[in-house]
Amino acid sequence: MNYIVDLALPRDVEKEVETLENVHLYDVDDFKNISEGNKRKREELSEVAKEIISLNVEEFIQWSKSIKVDLVIKNLNEKCSSIKDEYFGYICKRTELDENSKKVVDKMLSSALKKMIKEPILNLKELRDEKSINEHIKVINSLFDFQ
Repeated sequence: MNYIVDLALPRDVEKEVETLENVHLYDVDDFKNISEGNKRKREELSEVAKEIISLNVEEFIQWSKSIKVDLVIKNLNEKCSSIKDEYFGYICKRTELDENSKKVVDKMLSSALKKMIKEPILNLKELRDEKSINEHIKVINSLFDFQ
């Protein structure tokens, strides 16, 4: 296949050249059409890219909000663990439990404390408004004396 490119205006190569065997003629209009097709394709792809970016930006915003919530959840879990350890130690000193009973009591204390904070944690995780999240975090930090 032979290719002839005619970029001149007015054209230098006659259109009939294209009827010859193994010859393909490209002129300014062909390149213009190719360029316009490429431009449309880039615009379509840019719309897809914008949608992907928008989706990921929203995910990032939710992730950044969850970081604040994660610290409060960590503090609540540590508080529960501290309370459990304190009361488990007290129970062990005041009673004569065998090892199996100690494991049961330890598990029951952990479960009860986790159950107590489960609902507040779930509610905190469901918050979407940044202002509301910050207010809830402030209240929890104040109530539990978290620094």
